[in-house]
Amino acid sequence: MADSGKPTARWRGPAAYKNAALPPHAEDARRWAAFCASLGDRIAKIRADEAPLLCPTCGSTAPLVVTRKTCPACQEDLPLSAFGRNRSRHDGVEAYCRACLKPGRAAKWQQYKRRKAATGPPTHSPAGREPLDGGGS
Repeated sequence: MADSGKPTARWRGPAAYKNAALPPHAEDARRWAAFCASLGDRIAKIRADEAPLLCPTCGSTAPLVVTRKTCPACQEDLPLSAFGRNRSRHDGVEAYCRACLKPGRAAKWQQYKRRKAATGPPTHSPAGREPLDGGGS
C-alpha cells in the first residue's frame, strides 16, 4: 500500500506557483483579468478627456446646438442664418457667410455669361439630333 494514488510532492500554496509558466488558456485568463481590473481607470481617463464635451448642467454627451458662427473671411461672429446651407459640412452650413461669397459668385456668373455670349446660341437640340431652326431636310 505504498502507492495510494496521491502525488508524493506536497502542495506548496499559491505563492510557490505565482511565477510558474502558465498554460496558454490560463495566460489568456490572467491577461483578461488584468484588462478587466484596469477598465475602471481607462473609463475614468476617457471621461476626463471628454469632460469639455459634456453639457455642464446635465452631463449629456449630445452635441450642443450652435446658433452663431465666425466667418473666416470677414472675421465677424454671425447668426447661422447669414450662412448658406451645406449639408456635407459638419455644422450643416457654408464656411463663409453669404456677404463674403456674393462678390465671387457674381464674378463667376459674369464670366459664364461672357463665355455663353462668345459661343453663340445653340444650333442643335440637347440630344444633338435635330436642328433648332425648325427646318428639316
